Amino acid sequence: MISYAYAAGVLALKAFGFYLFRWVNSQKHSFRRNPEAPIWGKRAEYISTKRGTKLLVSGFWGVCRHLNYTGDIILSWAWCLPCGFDSVAPYFYGLYFTTLDLHRCHRDHRACLEKYGDDWKEYCRRVPYVFIPRVF
Repeated sequence: MISYAYAAGVLALKAFGFYLFRWVNSQKHSFRRNPEAPIWGKRAEYISTKRGTKLLVSGFWGVCRHLNYTGDIILSWAWCLPCGFDSVAPYFYGLYFTTLDLHRCHRDHRACLEKYGDDWKEYCRRVPYVFIPRVF
């Protein structure tokens, strides 16, 4: 049995993960619809690529390259936490999903490097963090 405080903490963590995942993705989709729309009250910054596309470097996409994956990973672990800590079995989902997103991030990086070349290198220079600002 878990306490109400623990349950509230898990729900808060889950809400934060969901909110982060949705808000980060909604910024990208809004930018794709209208690149001139402000993000966080400022004009959106982006890199115009040689391919004719734009890489967003402001808002959440200027903080981390895959902050949406961070929200996704937080959600996966929040699903595991209500099970307690008597067994590692319930945590398979969190481990699986974290591994999946880490691999996906690596695969995305290689694909974007091939697709955008030097523009992707510039994007990585301007947005050095992948999942957690100032950490990784």
